[in-house]
Amino acid sequence: GAMVSNPDLLASELLNKQMTPTRISLRRGLIEVSEGGHPEEVFLLVLWGQMVLMSEGYVPVTLEYGDAVYFGVNSTYRLIGGSADGAEVLRICTGTGAYGR
Repeated sequence: GAMVSNPDLLASELLNKQMTPTRISLRRGLIEVSEGGHPEEVFLLVLWGQMVLMSEGYVPVTLEYGDAVYFGVNSTYRLIGGSADGAEVLRICTGTGAYGR
């Protein structure tokens, strides 16, 4: 099976955050799975490399260095490392159910 990434929660010492920033390193084929029902909104920015965003009910989208996407979350989505060198992604979650709160 595919290997799952180990996200790096940023500013974890801050309490009562309205946003939860996370740096995610994805090797090729590495998967970061986010179950629906947690944050209300997500912003993704590809810091380097290439990744694929897969979300229930949508076609997969390939994102490369500098690409960003902002979306509401009500279902599971997956981030998959797409380039040979993988990718590094900044994910910012917002809402009352943001990760790490």
